[in-house]
Amino acid sequence: CIMGKIFALIFVAVLFLYSNAQSEFVKVKNGHFILGKKEFVFFGTNMPMGENIAADKSGNRKDLIEELNLLKEKGVTNIRIMGISQGPDGTHNRIQPAYEPSQGVFNPDIQEGLDYLLFEMQKRQMKAVIYLTDFWTWSGGMSQYLNWLGYGPIPTDWHKWEKYVSQFYDSIPAQNNYIFAFKKLLNRENKYSKVLYKNDPTIMTWELCNEPRPVGNNKKYVEWAKSTCDLIKQEDPNHLVAMGTEGNFNQMYEDVSGLPCIDYTTAHLWPNAIGWYNPKDPSTYDHAVNKSLTYLDQNALIAAKYSKPFVLEEFGFIREDQATSPESKTTLRDKFYDVILGKTYEMAEAGKLGGTNFWDWAGTYYKKSKNGVFTSDKTTIEIIAKYTEKFNNYSFEAQSLYESKWWYWF
Repeated sequence: CIMGKIFALIFVAVLFLYSNAQSEFVKVKNGHFILGKKEFVFFGTNMPMGENIAADKSGNRKDLIEELNLLKEKGVTNIRIMGISQGPDGTHNRIQPAYEPSQGVFNPDIQEGLDYLLFEMQKRQMKAVIYLTDFWTWSGGMSQYLNWLGYGPIPTDWHKWEKYVSQFYDSIPAQNNYIFAFKKLLNRENKYSKVLYKNDPTIMTWELCNEPRPVGNNKKYVEWAKSTCDLIKQEDPNHLVAMGTEGNFNQMYEDVSGLPCIDYTTAHLWPNAIGWYNPKDPSTYDHAVNKSLTYLDQNALIAAKYSKPFVLEEFGFIREDQATSPESKTTLRDKFYDVILGKTYEMAEAGKLGGTNFWDWAGTYYKKSKNGVFTSDKTTIEIIAKYTEKFNNYSFEAQSLYESKWWYWF
């Protein structure tokens, strides 16, 4: 009958629109990232203070636009950013103003800064990875959630602090406050795009935390990871979920990497922080490189074991003489970038890596940084541009290959 045909046409139209909308989100299939019906391999950076730079009152949007334009010009397609930083403002060595200056209270200027950052990224076809809190205190993080609940002052002694922060995995109230902040973010309407965060394809991934460590509280750590990523998947089926871990340093890494609700594995590579490279002894450079290459292979094997993409979402190398100024030398760092990016590109070609992000983009906004890439770091940027071209060309070739395999999508 005519009415039946009309309803059938409406159903097909709705199905088409839904399918088209879903194709804008990055998904995972058979161990690869997929965008639309194409393999997606990305080259990115980290901008931990992106939302602060993008804030209208306390940031500098002119700087932000210049930074994003340069990154786009150099081929960057992914930016990893802080989502919810914790106060209180005025705390030493903290990102400020904070997204959440006090428990359950959110700074409208920083909220709108994140809105604006995502809006401008969308214009440039960039995808965002957003971590929801931090293991470390430079952005408040897990320690601050505990402090707000009366667990006492946050220790400055390393060993005492480790014991302190590990209590987060036992504290249901602290976890509930973390979830409260996430849900506020998830259901927020972007002021500029008018899109709810949970419906925004500019966002690729929610990360549970930046570099969460079990610190001996192993069982509770895995339980927290599972319950949290399960909840995020339930609340938001559109986006990917990752752990934000540093890589294969302990059994817990493999335990959380294998969770069904975790879509891909991650690693962070810091030769000087790990102890492979001594900035005061350049002769340790070759040792650091060899250890780094082995480390990447080890992490890729774990991802392959669970048929998940692997992302090197942080890697960095300290400037010479541990200097912080834009004028300081980057000779060894450039050499390290060339080696690591060459390795990650080879891994991408072999289907062993889904993306990489260097740490971090300092641009012109930062005045000091030991590891950041300033706009004036011309030699480093040349290396970055060389490999973004390789990554983007590979992604295009891989897309053509996958499109030809019609059976892959059934």
